[in-house]
Amino acid sequence: MKNTQKQALGLACVLLFSLTGQVFAASEAKEAKKDATKVEAQAPKKEEVKEDAKEEVKKDLKEDTKKEEAKEEVFKDIKGNWAEKLIAESKGYGIANESKEFQPEKAITRGEFAVGLVQGLNLGLGQRQSKDFKDVKDTDWYAADINIATAHEIIFGRGDGNFDPNATITRQEAFSMLARALDKQKADLAVLDQFKDNKEIDSWAKEACALMVEKKVVKGRPEGFAPKAEISRAEAVQLIHQLAGLK
Repeated sequence: MKNTQKQALGLACVLLFSLTGQVFAASEAKEAKKDATKVEAQAPKKEEVKEDAKEEVKKDLKEDTKKEEAKEEVFKDIKGNWAEKLIAESKGYGIANESKEFQPEKAITRGEFAVGLVQGLNLGLGQRQSKDFKDVKDTDWYAADINIATAHEIIFGRGDGNFDPNATITRQEAFSMLARALDKQKADLAVLDQFKDNKEIDSWAKEACALMVEKKVVKGRPEGFAPKAEISRAEAVQLIHQLAGLK
């Protein structure tokens, strides 16, 4: 009798434990389902993720566009100029001295032209000895490039110890500098006979001017060769670019 009672009690305990386990498991499953539902509710929908991704791409594209525009807009006053692309790509060969305005039609000075020539041809001082000018200080922004140009014997100054860097450069002066950069190549002076004002070219500049015509770096103007006329900054950039193509 006692054994029967013990067996019945044991069986009841087993059933109770089994039922408790099932209830507990069911409760856990229910809670897990609730948590999953909660996470699902908190998680962004696929459409929202796609929209966020699109917005991020748009933002990146806008930033890239701004960077490209900033890169292209080296100078804010060259749009529409005949040499716009060349000036932008070359950054004006340093002629504007880090200014945001290039002033393409402004007459270029001797100092500015020397800077453009040195930077456009990537000339370096190396072991060469430069010449000092009385009117060019070491602190002048164009001083370093003028020193390099004199070391390469591209410029010699006025002959009185001065370079006159702030004076506008004439066509024959510019052509002389350009010709010297071609390592003293010779030219036939007869090519200058086609210009009605060829006699206005100074004797010291004739061969240089003839060489520039032979190399098709320069052409005449409606009035002739115009050796004493000024050169604009835009023209200077084009001349330097053309000369660089011959080096």
